[in-house]
Amino acid sequence: MPWYAGLYLVGLCALAVASWQHAARLGTVPRWLRDGDVMSTAAQVMLCVAFWNEDVREALGIIPVALLAGVVGWMVYAIGPALESARAALPEARRTLAGPAQGYGVVLLALLVSAPALFWGLRVSVAAISGP
Repeated sequence: MPWYAGLYLVGLCALAVASWQHAARLGTVPRWLRDGDVMSTAAQVMLCVAFWNEDVREALGIIPVALLAGVVGWMVYAIGPALESARAALPEARRTLAGPAQGYGVVLLALLVSAPALFWGLRVSVAAISGP
């Protein structure tokens, strides 16, 4: 695995842990949402490792397809509850300012952070489907 992939994985994991802890402190984010985000990050890490390590890729077989589908499905499903939790954490006076632009910004940021994992996961999934 190249150094930049390892650095990306360390940053992704650090961001997931920091996000989980921050959401736990807020108290407005349900536990299932926090835990789902950590599980999604774990799946992204597995997809990245599978892309860069042939032994892991062969051991997983067709599983990367399910992991990628789960990550994308979670990102689509969880964005609504995550935005509602974020708005609930804001002071009452600032809640009206958090409109659609905030939602689009969060989606864009999530896609930028997850883009390498999604790309590598797509490559691993296509290879798993197409075979050797």
